[in-house]
Amino acid sequence: MPFEIIDGIKTHFHLFGTLEKDLPVVIFIHGAGQSSHCWKYQFRLSEKLDNYNFIFIDLPGHGKSDSTGFKTIKEYSDFIHSFIKKMEIKEYVLVGHSMGGRITQVSLVDYPQNVIGSVLVGTGPRIRVTRHAIELARKSFKDFADMAAENSFSKSSPLELKAEFKELLLKSNPETAANDLAACNEFDTTDILLKIKVPTYIITGEEEKLAPIKNSLRLKNLIDNSRMEIIKGAGHFVMLEKPDEFNKSVINFLNIL
Repeated sequence: MPFEIIDGIKTHFHLFGTLEKDLPVVIFIHGAGQSSHCWKYQFRLSEKLDNYNFIFIDLPGHGKSDSTGFKTIKEYSDFIHSFIKKMEIKEYVLVGHSMGGRITQVSLVDYPQNVIGSVLVGTGPRIRVTRHAIELARKSFKDFADMAAENSFSKSSPLELKAEFKELLLKSNPETAANDLAACNEFDTTDILLKIKVPTYIITGEEEKLAPIKNSLRLKNLIDNSRMEIIKGAGHFVMLEKPDEFNKSVINFLNIL
């Protein structure tokens, strides 16, 4: 579990094996109030694809990374670019979930050099977050965690998965999570999506509540060279709820880049 100093911030990330400089890197970016742990079922993708490196990053203020996080999607996008430069990554694919998908969209436009593809998961041009949710995160984080656990998964998802999600969320910084939610609500990428030119795969869950399917359809309609998949029996955290289906989709996409 290596660390790197990025823009003065001690940043944690998962890298399995060594970073092969001649191979492209798939960088996984988590969502609001989350950490790289949300990709736990993707950690071993390197065992199935040996022509890519895989990195799972904890954004500033999340997981094991220092700082209290940022207040805008743009700041997170700039940070990802700094990470890519520091790690001397030549070619890469961005995989972003929820807020991470918003960060990915901005990064694809602001830093198009050397990116060869993207996967947008449970996200959209704008993710509407109610004022109530943001205030609940600031003032009563346990109640917020209860609400988030209820809304983030499909009806058929195991109770154990929801319990683990809630437990990990309660370990996060409430102020950071609230700032993440506000950043998602205040930023709209609709006007920049036509500028995205790399192959893009859009994945959403059939029972998605937090970023309804219409958001993914909006992405599909505005991003050239994009495809979309709806995974049955999954909600917002499709990569945790249906990891086999999700991993198969990601592998198939990476194989055609």
